[in-house]
Amino acid sequence: MNELIKVEMNDNQEQIVSGRELHEFLEVGTQYTKWFERMTEYGFAENVDFAVIVKNDYDETAFGGKRKITDHVIKLDMAKELSMIQRTDKGKQARLYFIEVEKAWNTPEAVYARALKMADRKLLDYKQEVKQLQDTIAYKNEVIKGAVMDVDVLTKRNVLNRVVRYRGANFSERWRELYKSYKETYHMDLKARTEGYNIRQSKKKDHLTTIAYAEKFGHIDDLYKVALKLYETDVNDILEHLKEIA
Repeated sequence: MNELIKVEMNDNQEQIVSGRELHEFLEVGTQYTKWFERMTEYGFAENVDFAVIVKNDYDETAFGGKRKITDHVIKLDMAKELSMIQRTDKGKQARLYFIEVEKAWNTPEAVYARALKMADRKLLDYKQEVKQLQDTIAYKNEVIKGAVMDVDVLTKRNVLNRVVRYRGANFSERWRELYKSYKETYHMDLKARTEGYNIRQSKKKDHLTTIAYAEKFGHIDDLYKVALKLYETDVNDILEHLKEIA
């Protein structure tokens, strides 16, 4: 089938035609914008049957130059109706052409090809999203490495004690969230470990808080990393404040 008028596809998988190209093919004597305005009186609605676009047109006369012109992206059903309304041989030819284009568009092979193309596009979008997430995670990991390496154990404990209360936060809830996230990350229940340790102590004064247990047995670094992931902005604010008063 010869291409009489270019038919394209929009983002909604709909067939569309340039209003100006259709106007030219139909050999309408009326100026394009006046013709199209008159055609809309047949009940066609903007952003339903057609959309207005402005594009550059290059003047090939002696004066040359570039000017902006108005065109319309029209759906295939509207293009068929406009062709029929003309009541000319050209209009009949265009309408029959659009019918054949529509038939070809709806063949199983064409539908399958479009589905594959859409799947490829979605896969590409997913890959780009994954890449962006990987870059973000890599950056955050570098931030965490830098923050952990530059802070001593006492400061880390100080930060942990502050961050659970920072800006009026519910400190009990934040401790629970922190220990829960630690358990999920490192597969160790610090609160249960602390409780087991305290049971073995004969003297009350030897009992430890969970944060003290974490410090005594070398878990502060990992607990601090978890806090950075959960409350990165708060931790950084606290560190800046500690530097200012040091």
